[in-house]
Amino acid sequence: ERRGRPLWFPERNVPQATICSEAGPAPWGSNDVPFLHEAGQAIAPPTVTAHFDAEAQNDAFALEHDINEYYERSSIFIRYIETSRLRCIARMVRAGGADRILEVGCGGGHILRLFPDSNLTGVDVSWRMLDKARENLRGYRVQLLKGDVSGLELSDGSFDKIICSEVLEHVADPH
Repeated sequence: ERRGRPLWFPERNVPQATICSEAGPAPWGSNDVPFLHEAGQAIAPPTVTAHFDAEAQNDAFALEHDINEYYERSSIFIRYIETSRLRCIARMVRAGGADRILEVGCGGGHILRLFPDSNLTGVDVSWRMLDKARENLRGYRVQLLKGDVSGLELSDGSFDKIICSEVLEHVADPH
């Protein structure tokens, strides 16, 4: 990082954003990283209230963006990236038929679907996403739980593999 500017932030033709910090740090993490909109102009992140409702945010996101449409009808480039990401996850997890797999932030169940022979548990804060997961995982041995994983009664050692992918941008405090 160079004097308050992340290394990836463009040096040329983009002014430094004014940061709104009156309400405290942004729920997604650093309060000093400017965001860019489509025109390439730097804008400040929105002022954040003290309360972040992860369920409402994620349900609203699910309403606006159908996760199945994303996986099935995005551009060829996006589908290639997602297919590669899913293959990479499957290789890293190396699940066996008897494995008990937990996915934190399971969304529509697209990752859990990679492990049809395993005992699956998916956790998400969004009822809408869990409904998609239920639809996508019909016929699988799966238990879907609603809530923040830190507030659920999950026993230590009850899972052989735990997956958490594409979640940090959806939580109130990723620390």
